[in-house]
Amino acid sequence: MIVAPGEFANFSWGTSNATAFAVTPSILQDDMTQLPLSSTAYSYNTQGLTQTTAFQAVARASAGCTVYLAQNINQYRKRLGDNDAFESFISNLQNKFFHQVTGPTAKWAAELLGERWEHISGWTSGTSIPNALDAGGSQSASATMSEQRRYYIEPARFTTLKRGGVAYGFEVEAVCYKGGHIFSDGKPYTILTFNQKK
Repeated sequence: MIVAPGEFANFSWGTSNATAFAVTPSILQDDMTQLPLSSTAYSYNTQGLTQTTAFQAVARASAGCTVYLAQNINQYRKRLGDNDAFESFISNLQNKFFHQVTGPTAKWAAELLGERWEHISGWTSGTSIPNALDAGGSQSASATMSEQRRYYIEPARFTTLKRGGVAYGFEVEAVCYKGGHIFSDGKPYTILTFNQKK
């Protein structure tokens, strides 16, 4: 679900033994004084970026769960108006799942996961063949070692994640990022595989 200024978000909830129910920031409609105690399809007009971002921040602070889906990050940027609004909004979403993506989304995801230092080694060798003026040939060789910063996952890797169906053995892969969490292998992400037939 993409929620942006002027669009509608649908919520559902249930309560037991409650006499009132409220959400901050308020999602009351103009003609309401309180929310119903239960709802299976309550619709809320976001009415502007400030309220959308504020709602997401409150949901995060209250351990609420919201789900936003999009094909790529440009959809969010277009709907939210600019990159600053996008970054403000997306920073409140701590768990991110990336399926097969390309272009700016793949690069953004790689940058989100971060970089690490990697040892890069190189080896060169050469041989010269003797000619009529030179009685002997020569050989040379050298090895180099350097450290370079590399993405944990290169942007190109996001383009090759399994996307299901017969061609991929009914498997779908997702890169899972959980803000501030280091997984058991010492990386800030893990790759999950979902079987479409189970």
